[in-house]
Amino acid sequence: MAVGNINSNDELEAAMKNMKSHDSNKRIQGIQLFADVIKTDCSLLSIEYIKKLQIVFECEHNIEVLLQLSKSCTNLGLISLFEEQICGLNINEFDFFSKGCIFNAAKQIIYNAYDDLSTRFHTHKRKSNKNSLFTIEKIITLVPILQDIAELDDVYVRLETMKSLKSLINIITFLIEENLNNIHKSTEYNELELIFNHSLEIFQKLANSDILSHKILSCHIIPLILEQKRLSEIFVDEKNILLAKYSDFCVHPAPILRKHASKVFNAILEQIEFEEGIIEILLFPIIRNFCCDEQECVRLIAIENIEAFFLQVFELANSNKEYIKKVIIFFEKLQPFIFILYNDVSWRIRSNVSRPIINIYSKLSRLVTSSEAENIDIHRIREQSIIKSNQVKNENLKIVGNENESQNLDISIDGDNLCSHPCSKDNSSVNDIDYLNKLALILTQLLMDLESETRISTLSNVLKTIEEQTIESRPTITDDKSPIPYISKILFYDVIIQQINNSNTLLTDQNAAVRINLSRITKIIMLVKTNFEIDEFMNIELENAFDHLVTKLTHDEDDQVRQSVVLALCSGVSESTDINFLIKKIVLPHSSSMIQDNFWRVRYCSIILLILSLYKLLSSYYEEDEIWNCKINFNNDENTKDFLNYYEGTIDVLIELIIMNITDKTSIIRQLTSIFSLPLLSSWFGLQWTKNQLWSKDILPMITNEKSYIMRITGLLSANSIISGVCIRSFKELLDVIKHVIQLILIVAPTLDPGNEDYRPYQEHLEVINSQLTANQSGRNELIKNTEFLNSGLAQKNISSLSSQSNHLNEYLPLINASNLTLSLNPSDKNHNTRKKSESIPFDFSEFQLEIISVVLQYSVNDIVPNVRAKAFQTINSIIDRNGLGNFQKSVVDQVKYSYENDPDSDVRTYCRYILKKTMEDEINEDYN
Repeated sequence: MAVGNINSNDELEAAMKNMKSHDSNKRIQGIQLFADVIKTDCSLLSIEYIKKLQIVFECEHNIEVLLQLSKSCTNLGLISLFEEQICGLNINEFDFFSKGCIFNAAKQIIYNAYDDLSTRFHTHKRKSNKNSLFTIEKIITLVPILQDIAELDDVYVRLETMKSLKSLINIITFLIEENLNNIHKSTEYNELELIFNHSLEIFQKLANSDILSHKILSCHIIPLILEQKRLSEIFVDEKNILLAKYSDFCVHPAPILRKHASKVFNAILEQIEFEEGIIEILLFPIIRNFCCDEQECVRLIAIENIEAFFLQVFELANSNKEYIKKVIIFFEKLQPFIFILYNDVSWRIRSNVSRPIINIYSKLSRLVTSSEAENIDIHRIREQSIIKSNQVKNENLKIVGNENESQNLDISIDGDNLCSHPCSKDNSSVNDIDYLNKLALILTQLLMDLESETRISTLSNVLKTIEEQTIESRPTITDDKSPIPYISKILFYDVIIQQINNSNTLLTDQNAAVRINLSRITKIIMLVKTNFEIDEFMNIELENAFDHLVTKLTHDEDDQVRQSVVLALCSGVSESTDINFLIKKIVLPHSSSMIQDNFWRVRYCSIILLILSLYKLLSSYYEEDEIWNCKINFNNDENTKDFLNYYEGTIDVLIELIIMNITDKTSIIRQLTSIFSLPLLSSWFGLQWTKNQLWSKDILPMITNEKSYIMRITGLLSANSIISGVCIRSFKELLDVIKHVIQLILIVAPTLDPGNEDYRPYQEHLEVINSQLTANQSGRNELIKNTEFLNSGLAQKNISSLSSQSNHLNEYLPLINASNLTLSLNPSDKNHNTRKKSESIPFDFSEFQLEIISVVLQYSVNDIVPNVRAKAFQTINSIIDRNGLGNFQKSVVDQVKYSYENDPDSDVRTYCRYILKKTMEDEINEDYN
C-alpha cells in the first residue's frame, strides 16, 4: 500500500509539473492525468491540492485548457461523491450530473446511482458521518476555479463553466436528498442545516461578486437549490433569501443579467409553491418588469414567462376546481401585459407572441367552459377583479414608473393599460368581449402587421393550431361527422376566412412566404367540410374562400406559391369525400391551367393531383377491390357507361390532361407520366381500353413517327409501363408503384426549415415511408391504410406543413434514370413466377404484347440513335422477365444475336449479351423441368 501511495503521489507531482508547462497540450495532459490518478485513489484529493490547481491556472487564457479544466472540476466532484463506485468508468465521458445520474455529451446515462443498490447502501452508510460535509468542502473549494474561468469572454468556456457549476450544485442536492431520509435527532438536523448553508455559501459568493459573469452563474443555480422542496419547507428563511436575490437580479442595471433572470424564471416557477402571497408580491412584479424592460431580448422571453405561469396555474385549476376563480383573477391582472407585448415596438417580439397567446387564451377558454359546467359565476369574478384592479391602478403605475427609472424606459401611463410602450394602443374597448373574441382581435391585428415576419409567424401558428385541433377532433367512425371544435372555429372562421372573403390583404401580400402559408388553408377547408358539421352559411363562406384562394394562388407570380397550393390540394383531395366539390371547385375550373403551368414543378405536382382526383372519382363509384384488382371493364360494360354519364365527361377530361404530359418538354414530367401515371391507368381501366386508347392513339405514334429520339425513347418506356399495368393482378403487386409516387411527391415538396424540430433529411423520409409500406403485408387493408391514395397520414406530416422559408428543392432532386425506375416496377420474382406456373397468359394480352414487340423490332432495335436501340432491348428484356415471349421467342433471339454481333454501340451489345444469357438459362431450366 505504501508503495502504491508513493507511486500515486509521484504521478500527481508529474501531473502538476505538466500543468505548469508552457505547452498548452502538456497542460491539458496534466489535467487529464491528475483526474485519472484521483479516480484510482480518491483519498489523494485534498483541499490543498485543489487550491494548488487554482493557483496554477489563475492566469490561464488558453480556451482549450480552460474547457478541459472546467470538465475536470465536474469529474473531481463526482469522484468525491461516488469514490470507488465509478473507478471502472471512463472519466473522459463524464459530461453532466443530475438527479443521481452521470450523463455523457450525447445526453446518455452512463451511471445511475439509484440503480446500484450497493452504492445506495454505501452512500447511506457513508453520509451518516462527517464525509458528507467533507465532500461539500471539496466542492466549495472547486467553485473558485470555476469563478476564475467564468471571467473569460469566450462563450463556449462560459457555457461549460455553467454546466460544471450546475453539476457541482446537483452533487450537493444529491447529498441533501440522502440526508433528508435519515433525520432522527437534532445532531442530524444540524448537519443537514450545515450542508444547506454550504450550498447557500456558494450562491452568495457568486451573487455578491462584483463580476457580472459570477452573478449570471448564481442566477442559474437558484432553481437547482430550490429543487429540494422538502428542504425549502424546513429552511423557509433561506429560501426567501434566494427568491429575494433573484428578484433583485430581475431589475439589475445590467441587461445581460436581466436576460438570464428571465431565462431562469420558468425553472423557478416549477420549484415554488403557488401561494397567493408569492404570486402577488414576487411573480407579478417580476413579470411586469420583464414586459416593460427596455431591452428587446428580455421582453422577447417575457411572453414565454407569462405562458409558463399560466400553464402552471391551469394545471392547478384542473386538479382543484376552487382554483378556477384565482386563475380568472390572475388573467385579468396579466392581460394588460399581453397587450403590451403584442403591440411592442419591436417586430421580433410581435412575431413571437402569437403561439403563446393562442395557447393561453385557448386553455383559458376551456377552463371557462368547464367552470360553467361547475356552476361557477365567471362573469361576477371578472367584474370584481376589474373593480379591484382599477382601485389599485394608480398605485401600481407609480411602482412601475419608479422601478423602471434605472432602465430609461419611456413608459406612457394611460387609463387603460397598466404599463404601455409608446406605440401601445388603447385596449379598453375589448375588456367586455369574451376571451376567444379577444384572441381573434389580437391575431387579426398581428396578421395586418407592417412587418412580414410577424404576419408569417402569426399565420403559421394559427394554421398549425387549427390543423392540430381538427385532426385530433375528427370522427373515428367512417361517414360520421362531429361538431367543429369551438376554438378552431373561432380561429379559422373569424380570423382567417373573414380576412380572405372581406379583404384581399393576405392574398395580395407582397411576401411570398405568407401566400405559401395561405395554400395550407385549402386543405383545411376540405378537411372541415368532410369531417365536421357546419351550417349552410359557413359552408358558403368556406367555398367562397376556397374559390378566392385557388384562383389567386394558382395564378400567382411566384413559382413556389403555385407549387405549394397544388401540393396542398393533393393532400386535401386525399381527405375529401365531396366529389361534387372536387369536380366543380378543382378539376373543371383549374386543372387545365395547373397542368400547363410554365414552372415544371407545378406541372409535376399537378399530375399527381390529377391521378388522385381520378382515383377519388373511381372510388366513389366502384369498390376498392374492383379498382385495385383490375375488375373494371371500360369498354363494353353498362356500369361503366353509367359511370361516365354520371360525371358528364369529367373522367375523359382528367385522362386527357394526364396523358398529354407524356410529350411534355421537361424530361422528369415525361418520366413521371410514363412510369407512374400510365401503369395506373392501364391497371384501372383494363386491357381493351389500354390497347385502343393509350397504345393506338398515343404511344404507337411516338415510337413510329416521332422525329425526336427523346420522344421515341419515351414511347418505349411507356410501352413497357402499360404492359406492367395490364399484367398486374393484385394490390400487392402495385405496391412498388405506390412507393415511387410517394418518393416522387417528396422530391418536389418544399423542404422544411433545417432549424425546425420536424426537419428530416430526404433520405430519412424515404426510409420511414418504405418501412411503413412494407411493415405489414399480411392484410390488404393494412397495406391500403399506409397508402397516399387512401389515407392522408403521410401528406399531413410531409406536405401540409409547408415552410415559410426559402425552399432549396434542387438539393433534394436525385438523379433519376427513367428506364431503371420503369424496370423496377416489375412484380417481385416470387409473384410473377407463381403466376407463370399457375396461370396461363390470356390470349388478348398475349396478342397485345406481341404487337408491341413487333413494333419495337420493326422500328426501334435498328434506330439510328444508339440510346433508342439500347432502350428497345431494355424493353424487350423487361417483357421477357415478366411474361416470356411464347411464339415470338425465335424472332427476338435472332434479332438479339444479330445486334450483339454487329451493333457498334457497346451499351447495346451489353444488353443483348444479357438477354441471350438469360434466354439460354430459361431454356435449360425448361428442359430440366
